[in-house]
Amino acid sequence: MVRIAHHAHRSRTWLVACAAVLLLAACGGGGAASTPAASGTPLLATTTIVVTADLDGDGRGDVLELTIDADADAPMRCWRALADGGFDELPGDLPSADAIRDDLQRLPDHRILADEGAHQAPTDGGTLPYVVLHLEREDDAPAGEPGPPVIDALLPARGQAGALVGIVGSDLTARDARTTVRFDDLEARVLLALPRFVLTLVPERAPLGALDVVVARGTAASLPATFTVVERPTPRLDSVRPAPLVPGVLAVLRGADLGTPAGDVSVTFGGAAARHVLALGSVLFAEVPEAAVSGRVFVTVDGVTSNGVEAEVATALDAPTLTRVTPAAASAGSLVRIAGEDLFVIGQAPRVLFGTKPAAVFGVERGALVVIVPSGADGDVQVTVGDRSSNALAFELLRRGTPTITMLDPASGEPGDAIDILGTDLHDLSGLGADTSPATLAARLPRVAFGGTRAWFVLPIVGGLRVVVPFSASAGAADVTVTLGDAESDSASFTVR
Repeated sequence: MVRIAHHAHRSRTWLVACAAVLLLAACGGGGAASTPAASGTPLLATTTIVVTADLDGDGRGDVLELTIDADADAPMRCWRALADGGFDELPGDLPSADAIRDDLQRLPDHRILADEGAHQAPTDGGTLPYVVLHLEREDDAPAGEPGPPVIDALLPARGQAGALVGIVGSDLTARDARTTVRFDDLEARVLLALPRFVLTLVPERAPLGALDVVVARGTAASLPATFTVVERPTPRLDSVRPAPLVPGVLAVLRGADLGTPAGDVSVTFGGAAARHVLALGSVLFAEVPEAAVSGRVFVTVDGVTSNGVEAEVATALDAPTLTRVTPAAASAGSLVRIAGEDLFVIGQAPRVLFGTKPAAVFGVERGALVVIVPSGADGDVQVTVGDRSSNALAFELLRRGTPTITMLDPASGEPGDAIDILGTDLHDLSGLGADTSPATLAARLPRVAFGGTRAWFVLPIVGGLRVVVPFSASAGAADVTVTLGDAESDSASFTVR
């Protein structure tokens, strides 16, 4: 059972977190359009974006903070990674930074944090891989005076002295107040500080073991979070995707201790070294070099080499293969899960058709796409990734009926617990596509009540809804109902403990 903490924070994780999937991808990610420029509306509100990329071509991941605004080009700030693990701020503009901003301005909102935040910006010399570490909008800022700083997560929560650490939380900065970070009694260097994200370096003199991390905004300090300083570990490589690999694509390597943008990280594919590598702890992105051949992939972090993982290198990627659509019959606006293989390649958004009707991708899971059944779906389901099309699977479009609850999973719980309401026609996402916004999604969500208390968190899932039991729900039996438009479901019994 999942418990949702009872405090209102709007955090973003190191790469693409649940918030990205639930808010950005949920609002039409990866529709039928084939190019970024045609797939939706670019950012229109002032948005600060933090990325990592090898901006100066020295093989290390630098950090770039930039602002995208509909009316003006705000200045950019860049920190160059040094050989000793530190960072220096770079003055002036860099062509590579301009290329990244141009690429982000072409992307619609929901695509910026898709593909695990990894992208390839077109440049005069080819492409420049980069990864979005954080996205923060000015219009998301809470109104009124800020409260004390709150740390929601340290990303990563363990690492060496000198490592780059992202602190996700709320009220971490305010106008005219200096933000500082301490690891026990050692003050850390802060590269950048935003209201919900601070990027800092573990002090070089930090001792091994668990340290209390505190963020202070002026005299207001957060409660401590724990960061564990470890000795230089041996990187562990668990998997390499996609399979097969193709020169020029971004490979996703997963494991542990794979390095950070501040480290000296290299990757070889069958003995051929990757030119571009972006390391983020448990995940690493590397551009497959032209000289790559089938064989073992190795990661080397600060002179320490990982185990090898066998990987095939081919001249072309495999076509996607579909294995199952669940459910195989549903009404327009419902969510279905399309399971298969080779459905996801960074930089190549999947396109889904139900017969001749394009469908919006609601989210990406490991080995599956969650999509919205389009109105007028008139045939089999097929997925295209890049120029590669899958086999087709049968699907039947049903007429929409009254919301119906078949079961609650679980049927009892405490306030703050997340439960699933399963049934048919419990949500209707018809019309959501690449140019819709989170506000549009919120307006289409059904109303869920526990007795007379309305649930504050409602998320459409395949086969129903995921909701949080209201904190004000009274103990005892409660009738749960779902209201969609003017139609209300029958009630189902839930026990509030």
